[in-house]
Amino acid sequence: MSDYPRRLVTAGVLLACTQTLQGQTIPGEPPSPSECQAAAEALRGGSRDGTGWEALAACGTVGGAALAQALQSARRESDAPYLEVLYGSLSVIRDPQVFRAALTVMQDKEATSAARIVALLTGLAQHDMALRPGLSVPLRSVISGGQSKRCPIALGMIVGDYRSKTALPTDYLAQLSTAVAAASDDIGAQESVRAMARCVQGMLASAAPIRVLRTSIQLVYSCGNRFRVINESKEWIKVTWRIEESGDKGDLVVEPKGHLEFTTRKSGEVTLLYGGAVVATKKNEQRKCTE
Repeated sequence: MSDYPRRLVTAGVLLACTQTLQGQTIPGEPPSPSECQAAAEALRGGSRDGTGWEALAACGTVGGAALAQALQSARRESDAPYLEVLYGSLSVIRDPQVFRAALTVMQDKEATSAARIVALLTGLAQHDMALRPGLSVPLRSVISGGQSKRCPIALGMIVGDYRSKTALPTDYLAQLSTAVAAASDDIGAQESVRAMARCVQGMLASAAPIRVLRTSIQLVYSCGNRFRVINESKEWIKVTWRIEESGDKGDLVVEPKGHLEFTTRKSGEVTLLYGGAVVATKKNEQRKCTE
């Protein structure tokens, strides 16, 4: 069997590759050229619920061209259901045309907030398709700006590869980081756009880090197996915690001037890493939680 189908992982359960991803069925075989042309025509013809163009993400440059044009044409869109379906295809194809369209729309001051959020999510998916809003978070709410108070993106939502993949520019990460920073710094944008841009910056932190002082990151023991990471910097940070030689570990994205609590499965000493370097260790004091 080819590695073309992807698998979804949620709550530790491996789902079959025929399950849906953001409303899209993942087929077992790539479409034919005639099917790709028909899918592109369906999208250009105005189908807004995905009917007829479900296969576009598997159509290589033909699909990339059609989806890139659709994203650019959606710059004035506020229809969350349509943008949700469009993102379902944009997020599972790696294509330089889609990448350029995402950079353009996320920085477009005249675009709707919903379109800019989809462009930011799409740009992130061009870097790593496993980085996307968690399945417990309503995607339409994210697109509509209803999840701006905390980063809705989860890690490792998909295991596998893009439905089709064309090489991005060698400096794509620098381009993406610059465009996301521009959206984050756009004082005229809605807070939902700026918050999503900061969230994406946090997700890109390990690959294109905005360095913060290690002294601004603290690890605090709470009680039981609970610990808290405190971020005193003005930037989103991505950190990794682990208990040595136990297999117990995890990644966290902490907002600027914020904190995030996590619970370990084991009861050993916790090591916290930022940018691959140890920033703190903390023993589990085995203190009983009172609430």
